[in-house]
Amino acid sequence: MFMESMATEVVRRERDPQDRRRVIIQPSSDVLSLTAIFESLTRALGAVCSEYTNQELTTILDFMERTVAVLQAETSELQKYDSNA
Repeated sequence: MFMESMATEVVRRERDPQDRRRVIIQPSSDVLSLTAIFESLTRALGAVCSEYTNQELTTILDFMERTVAVLQAETSELQKYDSNA
């Protein structure tokens, strides 16, 4: 629901005048305010990453990718128990 509300603030849907089945997605004027929010995040994360060497960042990325894979696999296993109830 949150993502849907953010999407409605960032884009607007317009009907295609030539094809009523088609919807055209246009950026709204609020995109600039959203860009400013993510610009701050990008700067902050860039500052954190700049404190690590490329090798350290490679190790961190490997850890994160492998952790996500484990979490996804375990989530799938847990969902099997839920569906058996």
